[in-house]
Parts: sequence; C-alpha cells; structure tokens
Amino acid sequence: MLTNNLISLTDSVFPGVNELFSSPPKKSEGHEKWLDFLLKFWHAECVCGVSQRTFKERYRKWYDKAGYYFSESKAEDVYITACGHIGLLPKDDVTEPLVKQSIEQGNCICHAISAMAKQMVHIASFLPEYPVVMSFFGVGDNLGLRIMAEIGDVSRFKNKNSFVCNAGLEASPYDSGKFES
Repeated sequence: MLTNNLISLTDSVFPGVNELFSSPPKKSEGHEKWLDFLLKFWHAECVCGVSQRTFKERYRKWYDKAGYYFSESKAEDVYITACGHIGLLPKDDVTEPLVKQSIEQGNCICHAISAMAKQMVHIASFLPEYPVVMSFFGVGDNLGLRIMAEIGDVSRFKNKNSFVCNAGLEASPYDSGKFES
C-alpha cells in the first residue's frame, strides 16, 4: 500500500520514474534504485532544469556515490523521460519534504524486509534439510525457504521422483500422449 501511494505521489512530481529502473533491490540493505534516485532527483525539473551534459555528470557522480554501475544510455533515457513529462505538483519547499519523507519510508520498509529475509535464511541454514533443498537446480533463498516451509523435511523422500509425485507434477499413466480412447 505504501508503494502504491509513493508511486501515486511520484507520478505527480516525476511521472514514470518508477518504470525507468528495473534492477532488483540491493542485497546488502534492500534499497531499490528508483527510490535512491528519487532522493537525489525528486522532481522532473531537477533533471530537465539543467542541460543534458550537466545532468549526465551529476547522474554519474550520484551513481558512483550510491554504489551503482553507471550507464550513459540510461542517463540519456532518464533525461529524455524527465523532459517529456510535466509534474502536477510544483518544485517547491512544500512538495520536496513530502516526497522525500515518503521515499525514506519506502526505503525503511525495503530495509526491514531485507533484514527479515536475511534472518530467515540464517535460521533455516541450521535445519538438516537446508543443504538438500538449496542444492536443487533453480532454487534460491526465497524459493528454498518456501519449499521447506510447505513440505518440511525433504529427506523423507527417497528420490527426486518421489518429491515430484508429492508435489502433484507427475503425469498420470494415461497422459503419455500415445493413448487414444
């Protein structure tokens, strides 16, 4: 709900900014790039109020300081998007704290979710089935924890086929594709 409210607010000052960045949250603290970007460039006029060259330089400095990888083409996309939109709320001393406080709240929630996920992985790592589940192909922390929560001790299955059958993914005898009634 907070994210939806934040997106609604940012659409009033910098429309479409949440769609400009698609990278996953930072694993270390859970921050999302678009929220970090908005803390620095909170209004579309913060971007298009300067020349493209000046913005690219500020954007690069922000990237270096924030610990992200700089892309010149991304800087151009952001600049073009910002200049192509008009914010409904003005760039003034009343709007800025409103937007920045909402962003801080979003970052706080992202940080809390990241901390909880790390703690869940830490606790689950002591379970005997943890190495078994994590060795499955394509299973990461999130899916591995879900499998352990739903199924419990996976070592009770004698092989992979038993596990697949328990999940209900095994084809029935008449689903071979060669059966005609």
